[in-house]
Amino acid sequence: MSRAKRKITRFEKDGQKMLRWDFDGHVRSWDLSTGELRETFQHSPPRNIVAMQLSPDAKAFVTSDEVPGEYAGGPPRAASLWNVTTRQSRPLPDKVSAYGNFSPDSKTFATTVDEDDGFSTAVKLFDTGTAEEKLSIPITEPFTRIGGMQFTPDGRLILGGSQTFPARNNWRSFESSLKLWDVASGREVASFASEKTMVGFMRPAFSPDGRTVAATNWRGEKPKLYLFDVPGRKRLTTIMLGEKAIVREPVFSPDGKWIAVATQVIPEELQSNRELDAEDVPQPRIHLVDVALGAVRETLIAPQGFSASVCFSPDGSTLATGGNGKVLLWDLTKPAVAH
Repeated sequence: MSRAKRKITRFEKDGQKMLRWDFDGHVRSWDLSTGELRETFQHSPPRNIVAMQLSPDAKAFVTSDEVPGEYAGGPPRAASLWNVTTRQSRPLPDKVSAYGNFSPDSKTFATTVDEDDGFSTAVKLFDTGTAEEKLSIPITEPFTRIGGMQFTPDGRLILGGSQTFPARNNWRSFESSLKLWDVASGREVASFASEKTMVGFMRPAFSPDGRTVAATNWRGEKPKLYLFDVPGRKRLTTIMLGEKAIVREPVFSPDGKWIAVATQVIPEELQSNRELDAEDVPQPRIHLVDVALGAVRETLIAPQGFSASVCFSPDGSTLATGGNGKVLLWDLTKPAVAH
């Protein structure tokens, strides 16, 4: 868990208005059996911890930091790779994003190099233990953003979402795709394009065996779920998820036979309201998709509220949905009751 305090002091230097940024940010860990605080991780001098991600083996984590100091504007961002045992951090190179992902064996961290305008120039892999660069994959298409980096379960491929714009300041259109790279060579082995321009993919999910990728669209008239065949390098099917709605990230069941994905209609006139009440919006839908059939087999209608995430239990018999401080548990062993 990350925590931060910030102090901003305004002053003038050589006739220029400046800001002094001071932080007291750190990361804490607790003993789950006793609830006692075990460790505190902090830079020297302290930084603002914007985000963090823990490796699968819990021996390392990466943080996105704001660096203290005197600046004419906001503080610069940096990324740090931490060793949990030694409590020491190693800086990642300038412009390397902290919003990447660890490999399943926790030995590698994959992320992007992003310029100040947000466009990506490379995908890079770093050794988790030493923070040294292991591989650099150049992004040759201009005005391209890469995000949502993920490894296949066997760690041999990495996948990222790509958006390419026609020009630096032209945001009116873009082409979107999912790209797969070979971890050993850096070679691009597949690219799954979206159906049309101005339709991007939400963060994708791999099936447990790594043979299928599921992704939803984050922009479009109707929510859709796309299934891609990784070995065959092709799209399997497109599944409609109802009328125009916000669609969440898909999640596979532990056996890979099902996908759960939540959707929720937010009326257009309420989408700019950051303090929505659950009574103001339609009830969420949780769609259960049969992967083999490529079709929705059941749609669960949740009580009035918000559903922002879904998760299967390890045995696949229970589904948890959560959002805005409430978690619902669904028994998947019993058939749905007809209404």
